[in-house]
Amino acid sequence: MASEKTPPTIRSRRAAREAALKAAYQIRLGGFEPEAALEDVLSQAAFSEEAADFVRRLIQTLDAKIEDVDGAIKPLLSANWDYERIAEIDRAILRIACAELLFFPEIPPKATINEAVDLAKRYGAAESPRFVNGVLGSLLPLSPKADWKPMPGPDWPEDEAPTEETQVELVEEGSERHKHLVAGTWRLREADEEGKETL
Repeated sequence: MASEKTPPTIRSRRAAREAALKAAYQIRLGGFEPEAALEDVLSQAAFSEEAADFVRRLIQTLDAKIEDVDGAIKPLLSANWDYERIAEIDRAILRIACAELLFFPEIPPKATINEAVDLAKRYGAAESPRFVNGVLGSLLPLSPKADWKPMPGPDWPEDEAPTEETQVELVEEGSERHKHLVAGTWRLREADEEGKETL
């Protein structure tokens, strides 16, 4: 009888950002406490210690510094964009990237912005990548990384730059496909009256 193969260990910061995005989305819409959301997303794949630590740092930083993060983003929006009415997925992507720009001095800002745009391409609506790129591009000169210099940090696989082969799926916000991408794929759960998580 053949034994099951051990899943490969996930070491990339790209996958860690995606896990952090799922956790942030669960906290906002699923009613999860941050630690419960972290436990859930980290249980879904075999993350390396460094990748799992990065996910934890992102979510814990957002939990502790959410007012600073939102305060940095809101002034950058045009008069046509109400922060509270931005699509939840776009707001979660912006918050994660903003937290990196403000509180993660070892991460190259270009990598942060490129990865945020890539997440917006995969999970957002048709206009999400341009919107995310514009907001973060405006934030960078105002952030501590305006004159960024490399700092020591953990070694990571070089997967930060988006590949030219990336296929962009344009999804209209509110469509059935969009609902599937932002909810069905992520298996959002809600807490029942006894505090147990349900699908």
